[in-house]
Amino acid sequence: MKLKEVLRKALLKRVQTFNKEEMMVPADYWTAYLSSAYLGLFSAG
Repeated sequence: MKLKEVLRKALLKRVQTFNKEEMMVPADYWTAYLSSAYLGLFSAG
């Protein structure tokens, strides 16, 4: 869980540089999805 939170925070920093008006999904949802997806790839291997 700690790794997921660290990854989510790093992604959230990155998302803050995006244009919020062009995003179709809220930043919190996007970062939660991506952090889970990345961790899923690591654990599947």
